[in-house]
Amino acid sequence: MFPSGLQKSQSEDNIPLLQHKTVIKPPKEQHRHTRSTYEIRKSEWSISVDDEEEDEGFNSESYAHNYVEINNLQAVIHVVKCSIGTGVLALPSALRYSGYLLGSFSILILSMINVYSMHLLLEIVENIRLKNPKKILNLDYETTVKLCFENAEEKLQKYVWVHHVLLASLSVAQIGFLSSYQIFVSENTKYIIDYYSNEQAYNMPIWQYQLIYFLVLTPLLFFKTLDKLSYFCQLANVLMGISLIISLVYCYLDPLPIQSLKAVVISDSTLLFFGIVIFSFESINIINPVENNLRDKKKMREKCGILNIAFIFVLPVYLVVGVSGYLRFGDNIASSLILSIPIDKWYFMLCKPFYILSILISYGLQGFVMHNIIWKKIEFRLGSNKVKRIIDILIRIGIGASTTILSVSIPHFDLFISLIGAFSGSSISLIFPAVCSSVMLYSNKTGKFWRARLVVNGVIVGVGIIGCCLGTYSSIVSINRVI
Repeated sequence: MFPSGLQKSQSEDNIPLLQHKTVIKPPKEQHRHTRSTYEIRKSEWSISVDDEEEDEGFNSESYAHNYVEINNLQAVIHVVKCSIGTGVLALPSALRYSGYLLGSFSILILSMINVYSMHLLLEIVENIRLKNPKKILNLDYETTVKLCFENAEEKLQKYVWVHHVLLASLSVAQIGFLSSYQIFVSENTKYIIDYYSNEQAYNMPIWQYQLIYFLVLTPLLFFKTLDKLSYFCQLANVLMGISLIISLVYCYLDPLPIQSLKAVVISDSTLLFFGIVIFSFESINIINPVENNLRDKKKMREKCGILNIAFIFVLPVYLVVGVSGYLRFGDNIASSLILSIPIDKWYFMLCKPFYILSILISYGLQGFVMHNIIWKKIEFRLGSNKVKRIIDILIRIGIGASTTILSVSIPHFDLFISLIGAFSGSSISLIFPAVCSSVMLYSNKTGKFWRARLVVNGVIVGVGIIGCCLGTYSSIVSINRVI
């Protein structure tokens, strides 16, 4: 889920960045607009202004005014909130495939690699800004990758097309988030209705719940601004936190003897663990928006900076939720921790509707991001406003329909997120940051250990590629077994 404090900047990040040496001058007919209207239009982009040809209509103060400036504490909170999403609920199920000892150690290692990748991404952003000191750059993930190659050595610039591959991976991941939400709410709604209904007529298959939720969730995709959804964002965070606390309390009431659980599991299903954990690392997508809005940007990458401090809080949550859920339910753990909690007592039952409600809000937010990814690539190709409105409606319905088709095709929460995590999450969280860092290091050839860092980056890329290929294969095989 995206933090409410960043919603405006995130929508700006999805607007294409103007290229190098671009000087913004309004068309002649736009001079008829008021000055404030023109300034707002200009503040929607990252502007490049040459000293000699500065547009007299541009006001950098009005540009800066449209950003939501945040301090260090707010940045830490944003990173923590965005790192604890629905993927965390499947970590107990992930330990079933790896064992509690091997799984805990692997979560620790993968989390450290993930944080290192975030540092690499921010280092690339800093390098781009140093090479473009006269430009006001508001960089998102895709633009960072694109400019990294454009600022590289000439022989590497021809590979600038890889930013399209990243965009495809981000799109797959975003559709995966939305589909996982639909699977989650359908599974838990079916559980509640089946429990309280004694009539066989109410025992509907899960795909029927998913079709019903298609009608419920699709209207949430028609929010064209985040202003209205932002009012519910904090409520969703509170409900999610309460639900998680209730689940952990239940886990500690009557845990299984640790001797009855597996410490290490090595099997053909072990790679499912990799995909689930990588899927949990949702926060790399919001590192750029947080850094863009941070008052002191250098604080992000310091040793005791925002990223490291945030994951001092996040990593224990990963370990506690994963280990606690597995110690309580063992191999009988359901696809998610929330689904495993019984509802025979009302105070335990609350965790399900609370999390369902928070997911409904999150669906609208994630759908807004998915729409922007598509819209920014096709809007300039469209003609009249009437055509744009029709295409806009079709895109929103298409997003809802595609997520429903995916969720109906793979109605298993843990297996689905393992597939998405291995297929697209490994490239987003591991491969692209390391590749772009290597491009930057090779082009600059500065620093004592730049060659050693190339080797480290190569190892991370290797882990990402192996995890992507084998994890995707393992997920597909496991899905075929249960469908």
